[in-house]
Amino acid sequence: MGRRARALALVGREDESELLTAMFDRVTREERAHLVTVMGPAGVGKSRLLRELASTVTRATLGIAMACV
Repeated sequence: MGRRARALALVGREDESELLTAMFDRVTREERAHLVTVMGPAGVGKSRLLRELASTVTRATLGIAMACV
């Protein structure tokens, strides 16, 4: 992904972003692992959504495994 794509705001994914952030908050609060699966057709922004989450959480608590299949 080029620099321009990374600089663009994430648009139209507020609900999904809030849900993932809430789940991450729950994981850190409960100190328990949870599994979240993000599904959708190719090109809808799954990887971008997860990169956005990873960029907003504290690096000290980051333990996100991301695999696109």
